Amino acid sequence: MDKNSHIAPVADLFWFAEENYSRSGKFFDTPSREKELIALLYGGWDDGLGRPMVSRMTPDEQAEAAKRLGVEYEALKGAPISAEAESIRIGGETISISPMEMLKVWESVHLDSKGRIRIPEYKAASCFRRGSVLLKVNTCRAKKGLEAINALPVAVKTWDTPLAQVVACVRENTLKTAGSQNLRDWDLVNACRVAFRFGATQAEYRRMFGIKEGMSQKYHRLCQLDAKYPNLHIADRIVSGELETRLFDKEVVKKVLDEALTEEAVTEWLSTPRANDPKIMAKKAIVGLADQCPVALVALTAKAILSNDAKLLARAIAKAEAVNKAVEVALNS
Repeated sequence: MDKNSHIAPVADLFWFAEENYSRSGKFFDTPSREKELIALLYGGWDDGLGRPMVSRMTPDEQAEAAKRLGVEYEALKGAPISAEAESIRIGGETISISPMEMLKVWESVHLDSKGRIRIPEYKAASCFRRGSVLLKVNTCRAKKGLEAINALPVAVKTWDTPLAQVVACVRENTLKTAGSQNLRDWDLVNACRVAFRFGATQAEYRRMFGIKEGMSQKYHRLCQLDAKYPNLHIADRIVSGELETRLFDKEVVKKVLDEALTEEAVTEWLSTPRANDPKIMAKKAIVGLADQCPVALVALTAKAILSNDAKLLARAIAKAEAVNKAVEVALNS
C-alpha cells in the first residue's frame, strides 16, 4: 500500500451521486443488476476491483454530506413496519432484509456513541455503485451473523483541476470487469459534456473511454454543438433517449458547426439528422466492381463488402507491405 493509501472507516466516506460522471441516470439498469452486485460484495470488499479514490471534503461539502445523511436516516426511520422485505439471492440461498433491519445497520455505521450522525471526512470519486449497495450488503451479512464491512482501503488524491477528477472517475469505470456495468451511449455523452465544460480535449476522451480518434471527434463535436445551441438541449435529449448518437455523422455535425446555422435550421435538422449522412456507393455499383473490375484487389474488396466477410481480404492484408508497394509503383508510373 503506497503512502497515499490507507484504511478508512465507511462512516468517513461519502459519495455524491452527481459526481459519478460516468452515469447519466440510475446506477443500475434493473433491480436484478443491483442484486448481482450485492451478491458479489457479500463475501467482502474486493480490492482487486478497485479501491475508492477519495479527497478531503471542504467544510461546505461536509455540511451537505451531513444534510443528505440526515435525509437518508429520516427516510429509513419513516419506513412503515409493514414494508415488504427485499429478497436477495446469494450463494444458493435467499436472504430477506427489511427496512427496519437496514435502519439498525445504518445506525451502527453512521451514529456516534451519543447518537449523532458522524460527519464524513472524505468524498469518493470512484466505486459509486459498490458504495451505494454497502448498506444492503451489510444488512445481509448481519442476517447471517457476519461482521459488517466497516472499513475500506482508499487512495487519497488531490485533484489539480476539476477535469482531472472527471477523467479519473470515468477511467475507473471503463477499466473494470467483474461487477461492472458498461457505459451506455448516453453515459458517454454525459461524461463528455461534463469534461468538455472543464476544457477536455479529444485526447482526454480517448484516455477516458479507450475509444478511437473518430469516436472522440464525434463526441467532441456533439459537445460543441450542445454548447453552441444551449436552448436546444441537445446533450440532455441524447441522455434522455430522445436523440440517438448513432444518427449523427461526425462530418455532418462539423458541417453544421461550420455553417453557423440558425436555431430554427438546427431544430429542423435534428428531426432527421440521418438524412444528411454522407452518401455511399450504391450496391449496384459495388456489384459491378466485384464482377467486372480488372484490378483484382479492387474486385476482391468489393466482394468482401457484398458478402460482409473481411476474411476474403486476409491474404492481401498478410502481404500488406508488398501489396502497398505494388500499388504505389502502379499509381506513380
